[in-house]
Amino acid sequence: MDTPAHSYYSATAHASPARPALEGTVECDVCVVGGGIAGCSAALHLAERGYRVVVLEGHRIGWGASGRSGAQALLGVAAGHGKLAKLIGESDARRVWDMTVEGLGLIHELIAKYGIDCDWVSGHMQVAMKARHDAEIREEIESLGSVLGYTGARYVPRDEVQSIIPSSQYISALYDSNCGHLHPLNYTLGLAAAAEGLGARIFEQTRAMSWASGSHLDVEVDDVISGAMMRAASRASRGARARIVSV
Repeated sequence: MDTPAHSYYSATAHASPARPALEGTVECDVCVVGGGIAGCSAALHLAERGYRVVVLEGHRIGWGASGRSGAQALLGVAAGHGKLAKLIGESDARRVWDMTVEGLGLIHELIAKYGIDCDWVSGHMQVAMKARHDAEIREEIESLGSVLGYTGARYVPRDEVQSIIPSSQYISALYDSNCGHLHPLNYTLGLAAAAEGLGARIFEQTRAMSWASGSHLDVEVDDVISGAMMRAASRASRGARARIVSV
């Protein structure tokens, strides 16, 4: 299948060029396997630093989960900071929080820097339906402020919630203006285009099948169209030993 699963995102995706499948042998400093958000972002950041980058994607850019997710860009974790701290300790919970803050900031930075048109809309609201939910929201806002020094989240009382959502089901909410929603497929396509603009090469319809390490990596790929085996050689620069890194 060449295009993402039928969805609102695929139906409203920006036009994107059909990139060729890999033919023959190509050498690069880094071979990125997978053309989702992680792969395209990795390629972009490597290209920014002057590396010769090749991206291998088995279908089309954004074909998998990256192009069809819920696309809510949120801080923290679903369990909330307080619960996470009880599970893994305050220090590690703070590290997780800081990582999500950095990640969200990076999304904003890349959208602005490369003019990625992905329908970013600011704002996220977590609603409460029961007194227990309300207590948890209040506790979370207090924890964010007193422990993490974060002031982007505020408490929304019943009257204000019902002025936004015409339903009596919700008694309060936590609103965060820094979080938001975007079009995940267009964001992924934008990352790919930005990486290509800096010299990265992207091959679609090219599945990575195996790899062999040594002084450099040889990545064997399967040309989906012809079934022929091609090769992308990722040679280590500055005498460093080539290695596999998960992103």
